[in-house]
Amino acid sequence: MAYLFRNLLVALLGFASIFTAVPQDCPGLSLKAKVRPSAKRGILAGKGQARLAFTLTSKEPVDNLEFQLNLPNGLSVERTAMRPSPKPFTSPEIVKNADGTTLIYWLNIAFTKSKGGKRRFRIKVNADECAPATLGVDAFAYAVNATGASCITPLAKSAIVRVRYSTHQKATTCAPTPAPTINPMEPFVLVGEGQRFSQGGRLAPFQDRRLSVPPGSNRQGALAALSRTRDRRLQSIDTPEACYVYCSLNAGEATPFYFSWNTVTSQCFCCIGVCTPFIFDPDSSVYEVIVPKTLPPTMQPTAAPTMAPTAAPTMAPTAAPTMAPTAAPTMAPTAAPTMAPTIQRSGSISTSTDTGVSWTTRLDDVPRNWSSIASSSDGMSLAAVVNGGSIWTSTDAGISWTEQTAPGSRSWYSIASSSDGTKLAAVVNGGSIWTSTDAGISWTERLDDESRSWYSIASSSDGMKLAAVVNGLYIWTSTDAGVTWTEQTASTNLNWVSIASSSDGTNLAAVIYGFVISSSTDSGLTWTGRGTTQNWSSIASSSNGSSLAAVVDGGSIWTSTDVGISWTERTAPGSRSWNSIASSLDGTKLAAVVNGGFIWTSADAGVTWTEQTASGERNWFSIASSSNGTNLAAVAQDPSV
Repeated sequence: MAYLFRNLLVALLGFASIFTAVPQDCPGLSLKAKVRPSAKRGILAGKGQARLAFTLTSKEPVDNLEFQLNLPNGLSVERTAMRPSPKPFTSPEIVKNADGTTLIYWLNIAFTKSKGGKRRFRIKVNADECAPATLGVDAFAYAVNATGASCITPLAKSAIVRVRYSTHQKATTCAPTPAPTINPMEPFVLVGEGQRFSQGGRLAPFQDRRLSVPPGSNRQGALAALSRTRDRRLQSIDTPEACYVYCSLNAGEATPFYFSWNTVTSQCFCCIGVCTPFIFDPDSSVYEVIVPKTLPPTMQPTAAPTMAPTAAPTMAPTAAPTMAPTAAPTMAPTAAPTMAPTIQRSGSISTSTDTGVSWTTRLDDVPRNWSSIASSSDGMSLAAVVNGGSIWTSTDAGISWTEQTAPGSRSWYSIASSSDGTKLAAVVNGGSIWTSTDAGISWTERLDDESRSWYSIASSSDGMKLAAVVNGLYIWTSTDAGVTWTEQTASTNLNWVSIASSSDGTNLAAVIYGFVISSSTDSGLTWTGRGTTQNWSSIASSSNGSSLAAVVDGGSIWTSTDVGISWTERTAPGSRSWNSIASSLDGTKLAAVVNGGFIWTSADAGVTWTEQTASGERNWFSIASSSNGTNLAAVAQDPSV
């Protein structure tokens, strides 16, 4: 697949536009899986074998299809087959990754009949001696055109392989896996040999740090500058190491991230955000950047001192003593007190007791980066977290607040509450999960075996069932108020950003930034992809889980009344930077917040919306609702913090 672009410039410009759009679902295609023996029976570690059968069905003729199967670490391939067999027969491509996962590709699949047909892919796998107890096998089919994957059909329901152990087998033969160490001499690692991105959140070229574009130049001038080697600090990108340098210095702050290197045409592609799934390309390989390269300290700091400091002493010092000091005491101090409170309030809490019509600012003494807020069913007990600060609680609907210093100052990212407000659970981005059973007075750290990029957490009404998402990895669930946790590998490792739960914790719904919505009706054991590909940012659920509402960053609000099976785009409030959404118990009253805008409310399950200008125009980040939708509480971040 190295036949598209023949020089670096075209690759950087062309592929940026090709892959920034995430592939859509393939119409007319469906994919199902069956596992034998069943998950209830399981297979014996080290000896047992499982048979996986995947059925790809098409309702119409289609060609140029490819099928990919992802085996997790712990399963090894014994035998593969496809029925009916292709003519001429071609074996699938099998790629063993360094992390122990195995990828199997069937290429050039076609349905030639007028009504389509079926293809069955059969795989016999062995369970390793130290395989995890639950293994999720993922698969998808994708249609390929001249530019790569044009659509993807995910597995309707993940295939789960359960592993059993003999009496003393796991305790005696399986040592704990040591925590991975970072070798600074190897800042990037190969994670996908013979593969490339099928999609991307942000790709080269970048025009911010590595490209020397004159200030004030327009877009045409910036693009023209790409073709002039003298305007590029990086003269060429002809090795994976050079690709690593280029992507590191232009990727922003998100790490780890990926880059793809084409060995035939020496093309470098950088990707941040949604970079998976990878697809087969024998001419390419995907690398993960663990330690990004930073700019050398001698590149820009040298120029800064020679421009401003030399001129400053000759002009300002003489005039400054005679003019500025006299005026300063009379003008600045008087104006300062009237300006400061406005800046402080931008990172505060606001509450409403009339469904969002009027708002009162709370806890605006100092600016804080509030990241999440949760409410009890009556709206009286509130809990909010500060990213880089503490957890705060209120028992009087937000009038007064108490800083709970016991769990410490951390990168708190999300918090959830039981209906009575006594059981709380909060997650730390780059840390662990913390729980409280006394309304936030004392806290216990959970799942502290390693740091994870926790993004969101949801709770059942009794606080016993919890569900939390890790950005870039899996969804975790708990049935004992957070004491023990289960990693739901069937959810697959994606860029999860928000999760919502029904009152009983059975129906769950989560959103993936740059992909689709996923729902579960069995407390997180199995997951099904729903909706369309969007930059989803938040999701909310009614008490029974049938009514859902989700928002898109830079897009619309979407609603569902059938447990997420079908979705309706609500265009009335327009396309905005929606950050969070909350729902009443019955799903009829909704409230959503805009980053850099106002709070919006709906009283008819999202059909019509009202912009509540009394809330003020702020960097709203999270919102919570009482069960009747009357009491609302929202938090805003302060950009100066």
